[in-house]
Amino acid sequence: MGKSIFEALGIDPGQKIIIHGVVCNPHYIDEDGSLCDCLSGVANELKWELIARGDYTILPLYTADEIAILRGAKAAGYNYIAKDQNGDVFVYEEKPGKNGGTWYPGKQYFMIMGSEKFAAISRDDPEPLDIAAALDEIDREEQDQ
Repeated sequence: MGKSIFEALGIDPGQKIIIHGVVCNPHYIDEDGSLCDCLSGVANELKWELIARGDYTILPLYTADEIAILRGAKAAGYNYIAKDQNGDVFVYEEKPGKNGGTWYPGKQYFMIMGSEKFAAISRDDPEPLDIAAALDEIDREEQDQ
């Protein structure tokens, strides 16, 4: 079996991309290999044509600002981060549970201002992001470069 178009382009499932000249960015590839927009809708033909022409940018998993927020949150004693149904981003000391689209904390938490932050985290994620694990991955990638 041959490579998918996304493997050929170097786009991994879940990785966010900006397609130039369209709305509903960022886009991502779901586990089934479908191109989805920020509203979790399947992309139309125009978007496929733009990708085929190279009119897209692969986003880094985390921006420099987001990495600084993760490091600061960890230093302040927070261990998890999640995005709620409204797209608001929260950090938690203890692992929060989830009921529908709402995360409920077991202990102290706070909201990070700016719902545009942390595009790599989805409100549909079944588990919160473990900050220490994310920082370990970031550090490994930085060492590999």
